[in-house]
Amino acid sequence: MDIQERSEILRQHENYCYRISFYLVQDEQLSIQATIAALLDLAVDSHFLKGDLVTQKEIAKRAAIHSSLRAKATACSEAVS
Repeated sequence: MDIQERSEILRQHENYCYRISFYLVQDEQLSIQATIAALLDLAVDSHFLKGDLVTQKEIAKRAAIHSSLRAKATACSEAVS
């Protein structure tokens, strides 16, 4: 799969990942960071890239949740330091 195909698939899920991230962290900058991290993870996930739309959406949701929680945890630990 070439870079053009990967970016096309990722674009289809970009807004979905951002909406999940923003819902979880309630901060625009953290949501953007989490979305970027999720999309980078998805870009190298062969199950995501080769899956059908339903499978891609499920995997994208998990990636967005994981990256959002990681971004929120990092932000909280930096605030405490």
